[in-house]
Amino acid sequence: MRGRWLAVFVMAAVVVAVGCSREEVEREEEAPVVAETVSAEFALEGMSCEGCVAAIGGALKATAGVVSQRVELAETRAYVTFDPTRTGPADLIAAIEGAGYRAALVPPGAQVAFEPTAM
Repeated sequence: MRGRWLAVFVMAAVVVAVGCSREEVEREEEAPVVAETVSAEFALEGMSCEGCVAAIGGALKATAGVVSQRVELAETRAYVTFDPTRTGPADLIAAIEGAGYRAALVPPGAQVAFEPTAM
């Protein structure tokens, strides 16, 4: 009888331990909460259609740390909110250039335009 209670106790301890470790694993897999984000504006060159907008938007979305992005064809601008602990303007410019377009960070309050390129 004593052995039977010991077995039940051991099984209960294992169930509790497994339940705790599953809970800990689930907590670790949750996305971290972003405490502070940064917004940046980028001047773009090379866009000519909504396909270009989609390509740049997709490249930005695929960049780790991007919280939101908006690409404006008429303004030739991209507006990006990101987690500065995971990415920065240089990474975002690289993502845009990787999609085949030129980009420049627009400092707050400044106007940035590309010089026309000879064809």
